[in-house]
Parts: sequence; C-alpha cells; structure tokens
Amino acid sequence: MKKTWHIMLAVLLLAAVLTGCQQTEAQTPTVPTEIKLYQEKSPDILTKLGKLKAVTKEPDPAGVTFHSVGFAADGAYLMVTFSAPLDQSDKWQQGFVYVIDEETERVYWEVPVAPVVGPLIGRPAKEDQKGYIMLLNPGYAVKSGSIVTVILGEYKREHYKVP
Repeated sequence: MKKTWHIMLAVLLLAAVLTGCQQTEAQTPTVPTEIKLYQEKSPDILTKLGKLKAVTKEPDPAGVTFHSVGFAADGAYLMVTFSAPLDQSDKWQQGFVYVIDEETERVYWEVPVAPVVGPLIGRPAKEDQKGYIMLLNPGYAVKSGSIVTVILGEYKREHYKVP
C-alpha cells in the first residue's frame, strides 16, 4: 500500500512538472555600450541647466517644494525629497532630476534600479504628499556640508548645504 502511494505521488508530480514547464524563446539581454555614473564639468548639461531660473520662494509658481538632499545606503545614494503636484512629479524620472556639486561641478543624475523594486523613485500618490528620488553618489563624493544645486524638472534651487 505504501509503495503504491509513493508511485502514484511520483507519477502525479511528474505529470505536474511536464504540463507546467513550457519552452520559452531565449532572449538576448541588451547591454549599454557606455555607462556614465556622473558627468564631470559637462558644458552641455551645465549650460542647459544654468539657463533655468533659480527659485526664490517655496513653493514655486508650478507648486513644487524642495525639502532636502540627504543620504541613503550609507552615502551611496543621494535622496532628494520634494512635494509637487501629481502632474509634475509623474513626469520626473532619470534625466529630469539633477544634483550638481557646486564646488566640483559634477552632475549627478543616475537613478539606481533595484532588482525587485525598480527605479528608486517614490512619487506622491496624492496631493500634499512627499516624494523622493534617489541618485547614485559614486565615490561618496557629495558629503555632509557640500553645497549643491537641485533641479526637479523646471524647478531649480541653488546653494543648498547638505546636512
């Protein structure tokens, strides 16, 4: 009886495996040819970003409020927190958010991607909710006390001292 039970269980398990497994087409991953962690003294991006008018009052006319630049993952990431209307913050992604070290003119814009979570961007789900965007901080170059310029879409805040 016991032997029959084991044989039936083995047959059921084999049938489940054979019906559940299907051959899928192999996919070739795409690998970027060049990876830039930051741009050092890039005249093109600095010229483009330099044309934006700096904010003098919070929130700016579009309703954006910058809260802070901090650190995450022991300083490996810069964490930019903000409040913004949903139609503004929904558009922000890599290439719309920058932190510029004013001393070295290095531009930080690369959003890290976690394997399960995806891009490390926490967009507000409702009005008056804070959001965040994390940027790579290679070599831990931006430190406490660094003076930075923060750009969120068309919003620009200069001379922010990182706590």
